[in-house]
Amino acid sequence: MIFHEICNKLEKWPEAIRKPLYECPVCMTPWWGVLIYLVGHYTDLPEFSLLSIQRVVFTVFTAAGINTIFLIINKIYDTLFTHDKEH
Repeated sequence: MIFHEICNKLEKWPEAIRKPLYECPVCMTPWWGVLIYLVGHYTDLPEFSLLSIQRVVFTVFTAAGINTIFLIINKIYDTLFTHDKEH
């Protein structure tokens, strides 16, 4: 909600740009995950000191999986909440 006005202005952008930028948590994971990993590595944060392709890929896929689980849980919650509200 903080960036609602910015998102409204970006609505005219193509979906192929909007999804990885801010619309889809799973689509955002590779782009933002790699960026955060590289920033952490080059700012000498100890958690990111070992930079390897395997570690970055593992971290990004794990984050994408966690985002997928959150989306599924959110969908289940929305379905249950909507179903209870209708009756």
